[in-house]
Amino acid sequence: MSRWWCGASLVFCLLSGTLSVRAQSDEDEETESASETPSAPREVLGFEGRSSTFQASRWLGSEDDAEREKALKRLGLASDAQGIDLLIRAVQPEGQARTPRLRLVALRSLARSLDDAAVRRALVTLMSGAGQPPEAAERPLEVLVREGAAMALAKSNHPDALVVLGKALRQGGPTGQAAAQALTAYPPKQLGALLTTPGAASTNLVDVLAAIKDQRAFHALRSYVTRGSPDVRARATLALTELGHMETVALARHWLQSNATDDTSKLTAIRVLSMAGTDDAAKHLGKLFDDEDQRQAAARLAFEMPSPRLLPALDRALGQAKPGEQPLLLAAMGRAGGAGAARLLAARLAADPFAAEAAYALALSPGEPAERALIDGLASPKTRRLCARALSLRAWAIGSEASELDAALRALITEKDPADRAAGAFGLSVLSPRMAAALVGWRDPAVVIAAARAATHGDAALAAARRLANEKNPTLVIALSNALNSPEARKLVPSSKLHELIQGGSAAASLAVRALAARLQRRSDQFVDELSHSPSPEIRAEFALGLGDAPAPAATGLLLEMYEFETDALVRRAIVAASSQRPEASRSRVLELARALDPDAQVRQLARLGTRGHPLAAAPLGYQTFWLSLEQSSTAASAQRAQSPANTPVVVQGPRGHTLVALPDSDGFVGLIGLDSGPLRYVLADPSE
Repeated sequence: MSRWWCGASLVFCLLSGTLSVRAQSDEDEETESASETPSAPREVLGFEGRSSTFQASRWLGSEDDAEREKALKRLGLASDAQGIDLLIRAVQPEGQARTPRLRLVALRSLARSLDDAAVRRALVTLMSGAGQPPEAAERPLEVLVREGAAMALAKSNHPDALVVLGKALRQGGPTGQAAAQALTAYPPKQLGALLTTPGAASTNLVDVLAAIKDQRAFHALRSYVTRGSPDVRARATLALTELGHMETVALARHWLQSNATDDTSKLTAIRVLSMAGTDDAAKHLGKLFDDEDQRQAAARLAFEMPSPRLLPALDRALGQAKPGEQPLLLAAMGRAGGAGAARLLAARLAADPFAAEAAYALALSPGEPAERALIDGLASPKTRRLCARALSLRAWAIGSEASELDAALRALITEKDPADRAAGAFGLSVLSPRMAAALVGWRDPAVVIAAARAATHGDAALAAARRLANEKNPTLVIALSNALNSPEARKLVPSSKLHELIQGGSAAASLAVRALAARLQRRSDQFVDELSHSPSPEIRAEFALGLGDAPAPAATGLLLEMYEFETDALVRRAIVAASSQRPEASRSRVLELARALDPDAQVRQLARLGTRGHPLAAAPLGYQTFWLSLEQSSTAASAQRAQSPANTPVVVQGPRGHTLVALPDSDGFVGLIGLDSGPLRYVLADPSE
């Protein structure tokens, strides 16, 4: 099968009184002594507040974790002096918040009072994992605790918090990574606390300075280039280049001329030259392809910074590369573009084992030569089907439709070979939603399966949904289920069909879950708990997205329940996107929590958009495409496994959680269009389901 692109212990010195730090001013690079901002006086409780806090303190002393969780939430809402003290004691190593779940609840309650110095010290305890066994550090909920505490400290922007985060950056490990992530999300107004904290510079520190792109970091970065570890020197050199300081070019050439240069510095030097666009960048990168240990890194760099000058080296490397490296090399060729790239890729269309990857590289390659190479391939029976598919995806992704393509597709759909008919049907459906709507109604399964992959929106989805409602053929049911991607189309499919897909464990279950969730009438519906706690992240994400359209007001509360302890960032994106679409004012609880403390940058971005009134749950119609070639395994353990690749459904999930399901054509080809931009992930479903 080939696919396409597809802490330990941390000790902080915290003073209970006033803490002095050296902080750099915004105007210049001088440092000055700054004192911790005095804590705001805590609220004096009235009778009702005292009663509420007293009740919460009783729950906190319970042996029942559910009671403790309720107490921690209530104390956070009260935000009074006694309640905050109880929260602080609860997160200490011997406190009541002993499980990661309780620690996460306590963290979010404490984050309401970031101006309190004692609260910030408690957040340091949570971030460092004090009192937790070493093996707990990588438990998913504990990771959320660590990263959320770092986010809260960075959000406070208090000098003492920045000192602690600066120390964490230098000590590294999971806590240092959490600190780097948080400071990138909340860049400090003053850099002094980060730059003057004792200790050696780390890659985490340099990554933060590079990410916030603050010119005041210039002198620090320059010093790290000469006195840091090899990794720090390399990252600081790249950071200076990213900030526009081209003095790094001379340094890069010096490293490349030195025989003592390590591999990290050598690769960094070549990246610097590539970023600067120097004439000798391709020469040095080309030499790197001859090093077996560096070939993968060189291919990645050639893909990220394409250049026609690299084509000879890429072509030479293809003959020496391992199978796992060849698709990336071909992709780098395509991104380089031009007549030379088109010629090299076209030569691999007929007999090369990576002909499919070469065709897709041509499909996305800029310029007329790539399109002309694919058009020429239509004339040969050996490459006609492959080139027709590539030209179809090129028309969608780039917007360039070859005049010869329509006739070629219409000829393919009349052929005897089902793979040819499928190629014709898929291409015609990509080019014309009207044709897609007609083709999903054909009697030929090969045509229906191929056309259904493009029937995800508009009239094509409506036509597919009408057929899906009464379809008995289980294979076609899976193929036609892409229609459930459309809010209008899924209304045409009865709930009984959706339950059938879910209960049968179909590869289309995630799409059915989204459609069923959109029909939620009440919180007590029997499928709610099972689907919202499904072990499958695809199911949880799609259930959340469906709740965005549900008529039941309870859907908003359910989304909050799902968000609170969700460890998969992609599922949290789906929850936030769905919350943005809810009409209830309580949706802001999810959006504000996600915007403030979620460690995933995309979750925070979606939450910001949601608070501004942007509805985000609907499946976007983007320009990204998906190409996959499945091959029959020659080492199948049984006759049952030695099946045609066409029997293996592929479930593709986009960056916000939306899924599509695709059945391959008889030759193993899977193509999809209209996907949202961003990383995709896919799974191969069990053919028996």
